[in-house]
Amino acid sequence: MSVPIYFYLSPEQWPDPIPERYDLSWPGFGDGHYNWSLQSYLLLRDHGVECELSCDVGDKPCIIIAHRASLTEGFKAKPGQLLVCMQADWGRHPYAQVHICQNLAQTRPEGSHFFYSLFWPANTYFVRHWPQPDLIARDQSRPAELNCLAYFGIDYNLAPELRSDEWKNFLADIGVEWRLVGEMSDWGNFSQIDAVLFVRDFDGNPHYNKPSTKLYNAWLAKCLPVCTPEPAYLDESGRDDLETVYVDDFESLKASVKHLKQNPEEFAKRIEAAIVKSQEYTNQRITDEWVEAFRKLREIEYPKYANSSFRRWLFHRVRDVSVVFLAMIGKLKP
Repeated sequence: MSVPIYFYLSPEQWPDPIPERYDLSWPGFGDGHYNWSLQSYLLLRDHGVECELSCDVGDKPCIIIAHRASLTEGFKAKPGQLLVCMQADWGRHPYAQVHICQNLAQTRPEGSHFFYSLFWPANTYFVRHWPQPDLIARDQSRPAELNCLAYFGIDYNLAPELRSDEWKNFLADIGVEWRLVGEMSDWGNFSQIDAVLFVRDFDGNPHYNKPSTKLYNAWLAKCLPVCTPEPAYLDESGRDDLETVYVDDFESLKASVKHLKQNPEEFAKRIEAAIVKSQEYTNQRITDEWVEAFRKLREIEYPKYANSSFRRWLFHRVRDVSVVFLAMIGKLKP
């Protein structure tokens, strides 16, 4: 019998009732712990993958998978348990024996925080975030040209230059409509959008803790993404690939948008490339990634700690010491 896997929510986070499906109509949609734990449980369940959702796993032997926000600082796996932290854009948990990240770069040295690597070493597995549920794609009766550029999200996460009058006036001058879609209830509707812009800043910040979700949501919406070359995006689409427009600064952004507006043939080719690329990003693909992660957790990670009481004891004692030290220097919080 395989080791049971539980997606864990803290008792305070437990939804009552549990929604049958996870979409924009559910009040908790958008909270990270629900996006990762509850959404993953529901979608994996619907794809026939064996897993459970719980707010109290007790002492039962199992693998516990929890978002960082669902775990108190002192949460520890009991004997016969493995604790897996979905760090999302928070950070690592001091007592998690394994982490799941949303940015492939976090599995490489350049994306690993120095303090985490030194004090909390642990295997990290990459699993993509789920695509936007109930996404309404671009109306295919729209002309194959750039007429409407949009940003979906909270405006303070957008680069300051893109909240300026200069940017609005520039787009108005070249005949491109600019939309800031700030209401979460509208985040799934791309029907009247031609291209999607997501630029947090022009500082070259790699944002190693951020996922590539906005990129493949744009492809799935049959829109053209325009973004800065963050590692998460480059791991999905190269600089020379047609399905993505990369910009390095404000001036190159303006030049790229103007070029696309004035060259509808190129814009049409890029839209076609985006549609082709979108076929790689389905819920089934994400399900397959979770199934592979489950296999590794059961076959590789779980036996390390479940079969060795000394190893589990040593792991916790070393982490106890590191927690005290990092708390003293102000590096404990994610």
